[in-house]
Amino acid sequence: MTATRRIGLLGGSFDPIHIGHLLMAESAREQNKLELVIFAPAGNPPHKSSRPLVPIKDRIAMIELAIASRADFLCSRIDAEPSEPSYTWRLLERVHEEFPDSDISFIMGGDSLREFGSWARPERILELASIAVIDRPGSEVDRSVRDAVPGLAQATTPVDAPMCSISSTEIRERVQKGRSIRYLVPEPVREYIERRGLYRQ
Repeated sequence: MTATRRIGLLGGSFDPIHIGHLLMAESAREQNKLELVIFAPAGNPPHKSSRPLVPIKDRIAMIELAIASRADFLCSRIDAEPSEPSYTWRLLERVHEEFPDSDISFIMGGDSLREFGSWARPERILELASIAVIDRPGSEVDRSVRDAVPGLAQATTPVDAPMCSISSTEIRERVQKGRSIRYLVPEPVREYIERRGLYRQ
């Protein structure tokens, strides 16, 4: 009988990936005893439709640079196709197909959990994964949010992570204004952003 593999999944636009993402992944990996954490950049995130993203190839390249030293972190192109909306339930189904006999923990911030009830097919997401929640400073989620979707409270596990209020929005704005992003992103990612001229306009 094949042992169940414990996998963490971190989705999002990663525009760009930053230290906060890595702290989330590492904290969830350690506390939930995950064997692998998959970073799955979204090719066409429906909630980001009002803002153009940098090309998916650049976002993938930055993730790969950020996690290059980690054998237990993986960048997957499973959700990178931009021709259709990147829904979490569909992403989880694909991960189950690629990694059968796996116990998947979907990693998210508390700010995302607040919107969970408005996501496409939230009940299907809970059939496919448990939820590992990391609260950002000032965005702690109360019980009423977890009770908004049947089964969400039971599927949710809090993850204790170092306080980190870094956001991709802040990083893009700093680049646009010519300000430093050192120590907000891994150094190879900073160098890539500078070399490619990303986020300047």
